[in-house]
Amino acid sequence: MIIDTSAMTTDCPYCKGKGEFDPTIGSRIRWLRNQTGQSQDQLASVIGMSRPALVNMEQGRQNITEQNIKLICKHFGVSADWLLGLQ
Repeated sequence: MIIDTSAMTTDCPYCKGKGEFDPTIGSRIRWLRNQTGQSQDQLASVIGMSRPALVNMEQGRQNITEQNIKLICKHFGVSADWLLGLQ
């Protein structure tokens, strides 16, 4: 699966209301998940974590591990630089 990350624009539902995207890892994971129509349960299963842990990660209440970054990037076909907001 490869997601076109250029589709993430200021029209994104996670924008701060000023036309700027909130560049947190969690909001990017949520955006990717929603672009593919995956539920939190489905993505949590793919990356081997519980749904509550994924919810906490999306909401910034739980740090994301290097292993989870790799699994998420591989699953969605995006770079770690993009997921981390470096690109």
